[in-house]
Amino acid sequence: MRFLQDIRYSLWFLPAIITAGAVVLAISAIELDSRIDVAALSPWPWLFGTSAEGARGMLAVAAGAMITLAALTFSITLLVLSLGAAQYTPRVIRTFMGSYRTQAVLGVFVGTFVYCLIVMRSIQGSTESMVPSAAVTIALLLSLAGAGLLMFFIHHMASSIQVSTIVSSVSADTLKTVDAIFPDPLERRNANDAVWRLGKTEHHEWFPVCSLRSGYLQTLDHDALLAFAKSYFVTARMEKSVGEFVTRGLTLISITTPPSGEMTRKLNSFYLIGHYRTVEQDVGAGIRQLADIALKAMSPAINDTTTAIMCIDYLSSIMIKLAPRRIAPNRQFSKGELLVIPKGPDFGDFLNEAFEQIRETAQGNVAIYVRLLEALETLARVTNDIARKKDIADQVRLVSDYARCNVQFPDQLKKIEMHRTEALKCCVLEATAL
Repeated sequence: MRFLQDIRYSLWFLPAIITAGAVVLAISAIELDSRIDVAALSPWPWLFGTSAEGARGMLAVAAGAMITLAALTFSITLLVLSLGAAQYTPRVIRTFMGSYRTQAVLGVFVGTFVYCLIVMRSIQGSTESMVPSAAVTIALLLSLAGAGLLMFFIHHMASSIQVSTIVSSVSADTLKTVDAIFPDPLERRNANDAVWRLGKTEHHEWFPVCSLRSGYLQTLDHDALLAFAKSYFVTARMEKSVGEFVTRGLTLISITTPPSGEMTRKLNSFYLIGHYRTVEQDVGAGIRQLADIALKAMSPAINDTTTAIMCIDYLSSIMIKLAPRRIAPNRQFSKGELLVIPKGPDFGDFLNEAFEQIRETAQGNVAIYVRLLEALETLARVTNDIARKKDIADQVRLVSDYARCNVQFPDQLKKIEMHRTEALKCCVLEATAL
């Protein structure tokens, strides 16, 4: 699992695959040329006719141009990565590295370079009959395609560095994770997420299983954990949820029997622990990235309110997606026996992750306060859960309290109070309707 994530966001795997394909193409083209009669190509001298010296020269120029373009592409990519980390947040670097377009362009340039070298090596004589004409023609076509890809790559990088592209990409990845992790609608009986995380487990004696390494919990194999609990006849209680940091030697999970060394290794193998949070099973990681971009935009060095408001809009779209979903993880049973007690964030945790630091950093920015209140009002309209409406109402009051402390002009305060009243009205009236 770790290997699959590493290659997904690597700048070497897809280029290596394309380069290997170029090697196969070169060998196949040379073999094809050896089976074609030179006389059969004579009707198209403008396409296949060239001397051995001319073919070597063209292949040498093409190979030199492609490796130069590959170096240029790497340089531009590294420059964009550094700009993105400095301008927005270091956590968006993986978004750039995971671009298949960038990886494909790098692969085509390096692959064409390798292709030209192999074909040039096959030209051993000085007569036209010793020239692999079809292979040389393919090299010409690949070089022309490389020139077109360079223009495409420049346009792609210029577009991808725009904040709107970055924010929408992070939001799209997060929304996909929401659909994958929280597919079920919120039911009345599941209204209070906290109920699902509590239970009558006092009769169990819990034994801690320590983590074998330090880092962030990126993913968890839930099926493997359930199968483990079945095979060892134990109940497992998660002590850390995906997205949290775990320290080596401290408790990762608890079970109802003293763990052996083999059990400890197996339980640790179900978790993917890395140096950073990822969005694959961690909705909070995507929310954190958008919040960080907003915080960076509101910093005195940048002071870009428009970008901060854009981040709030995308954060609100994620929260609106979460509002009608059941977020609390399911307990897992087998034949009536409780086997896995999960742990995970609730709606209030996501709400705090999205808006808390933005609210605290606004520092009297009326536009930020107003957009936060508008987002919370919209959020209150799309959920009928009393507990979640209470969380939203608490956020509304906190935003208005911060505004009163930081905004000095009465007209601006009046505008904020108007939005506060509307947001609280949505929370109270619709909750009462239940």
